[in-house]
Amino acid sequence: MKNKNSKIYAVPALDKGLDILEFLVGNAVPCSQSEIAVGVGRGPNEIYRVLVGLEKRGYVQRHPTTGRYELSLKLYHLSRNISPIDRVRQSALPYMEDLAVSSGQSCYLSMLYQSQAMVIVYARSTGAIHLSIAEGAMFRLSQSTAGKLLLANSNAEVQTMLMEHDPTFCQLGPSNRSHLTTDLEAIRQSGFIV
Repeated sequence: MKNKNSKIYAVPALDKGLDILEFLVGNAVPCSQSEIAVGVGRGPNEIYRVLVGLEKRGYVQRHPTTGRYELSLKLYHLSRNISPIDRVRQSALPYMEDLAVSSGQSCYLSMLYQSQAMVIVYARSTGAIHLSIAEGAMFRLSQSTAGKLLLANSNAEVQTMLMEHDPTFCQLGPSNRSHLTTDLEAIRQSGFIV
């Protein structure tokens, strides 16, 4: 059931704009107005003014030969200016680079985001062969090392909520769920996972 305040503070044009941006993020190729409308579940006329506004503000652009819509680099540029992540990166990266050199392995730092583990900082190994995980990559909590560490160190309420939002965990039978819970407790006790 929706909160009654959600109708009071509804901003339909903003919702349409965000739907359009999220749709375009998920498409590798430029899209026509009709394709976007179908993708966001609205009529082409309903999104026309929003598309014009997004184009005017520089969030979307038209492909020079086809006239189809695609994202510009504005969102990328704005995301690069998010200071909390930059502060974490500046603080963590020197230590992570030292660890990568001393261990001979690449390392990465993840945080919880939308009930997943999102890589926010990556330090590459100096070796000829190394594992590369892109910053911004997201992984299911129950299926990744970082995710299991984050789950293990969450309080019981948060851990339960996170596991309920993990599709892989939800598909596990009682025995496998119990095994994962035991593993998480062992990780919490030891402070690491190998």
